[in-house]
Amino acid sequence: MSEQAVKELNALVTNAILHAEQCEWEVAAAYREVAQYEVKLAELIPVTHMEGITARRGAVCAAFKARDPELGRKLAHQYREEAGPARRHTWNQLLAECQRDFEAR
Repeated sequence: MSEQAVKELNALVTNAILHAEQCEWEVAAAYREVAQYEVKLAELIPVTHMEGITARRGAVCAAFKARDPELGRKLAHQYREEAGPARRHTWNQLLAECQRDFEAR
């Protein structure tokens, strides 16, 4: 894991989130960008690190906020398998929560 790459991606995630929150008319596109950066972070940081878990969770949530539930479900299933049996229930809960929020919009 390259610390410089992680720092750069964290900065990009932060900027993309701020942009998404300020540009309501472009929310889907902005959160799509957040999801892309979070996925890249998840590729760099193992699921055994808290920051890796945070990136994975952020990627799933951002995909749903980007109005791309298919991507959100795909990522949640992928990350659930990475996490192993002990953490699968947590990923199922996250997926259900994101799905409910998406349907409520």
